[in-house]
Amino acid sequence: MTKLTHIAYQIIAPTLIILGILGNALNLIVLSRPFLNECTRIYLRALAIADLNVLIFQIPTIIRLNHIQGGSMFFAIYHAHLELVLVTTFIAFSVYIVMGLTIERYISVCVPTMFNTLHTKRNAKIFLVSCFVIAFITSVPLFLLKLVCRTNNECHKWSIEENIEITETIYWYVYLCISETLIRIGPAVVLIILNTLIIRKFRIVSKKRKNFLIPSQQFDFKNSRLVLGGVCLRSKKFQEEKRLIILLQAVMVLFFLTMIPSSCLSLLYSESENLKLSYQIFRAVANLLETANSALNFCAYFLCSKEFRTGLSSIFVRNPVENNRKRASVNESDLKGGDNIQTITIENGNTSS
Repeated sequence: MTKLTHIAYQIIAPTLIILGILGNALNLIVLSRPFLNECTRIYLRALAIADLNVLIFQIPTIIRLNHIQGGSMFFAIYHAHLELVLVTTFIAFSVYIVMGLTIERYISVCVPTMFNTLHTKRNAKIFLVSCFVIAFITSVPLFLLKLVCRTNNECHKWSIEENIEITETIYWYVYLCISETLIRIGPAVVLIILNTLIIRKFRIVSKKRKNFLIPSQQFDFKNSRLVLGGVCLRSKKFQEEKRLIILLQAVMVLFFLTMIPSSCLSLLYSESENLKLSYQIFRAVANLLETANSALNFCAYFLCSKEFRTGLSSIFVRNPVENNRKRASVNESDLKGGDNIQTITIENGNTSS
């Protein structure tokens, strides 16, 4: 168990947390750039903030699991009553945001006539606030899971223990089943159904677009390009839908792989199992996967979104073509001279005289 604790909570978990915090910070920076529509960016920024808070609030958890909190009353109260409430609230908030993004894509692809009515910044903000409130209300009963106990009256050391009077009742088990259904199992079912419908409808729409083209037109579905008279005209909306769906599928797969084990852990949790090595191994794997869910969304964005990669590269590397054009315009104005000469400058892809 000592070796397991060392590997899981002193090496892997801190590494995931550090990488996840950096990745989500980069997400927020890149998502501040307008490469997606405003409503979608609101959802993705909220998802990055939720994941960032999950990772930050898991730092005290790692401290507790490594037994370095020192036994102070402040840490004991935090670990007993606040730790799980805060972490679970932001985990649930993150899950609901992914579900909201999937619902948005479902409306866009399957019920496009309602999309413009529902796809507004106001509705997005109302949805996010409602999700956070529901996540918090669902997590609040975890306040009762542990008790603070004094272990050494002379040294004023405190510890936490399971609140058996609460956790061994049928009401607590009913609460766990309801909370897991609302936070993990229910959203998982919704994601499966909606993504299946989205993929099916998207394929039908793609086939119809191909059939509606006249013989002189060609559609390159691999690259989402309309070829007309030898000229390629890119369908921006089609490309955006396609990439967002790929991104959502990646996030959904990541969700299933990382969240379902922690859901099983919540239902099986018991202090009496802590002395079993098999239970501790499963607990460590489930906790690490849950941490990875918040840490690896950056990888999903990077691998599945060309616009995200372009936005990320623009932070560190300036566009050499744009710089050459700027220098050319400056040199041309210097050569021409005069107060009445108009020069064309190019700034961020826009022209101005």
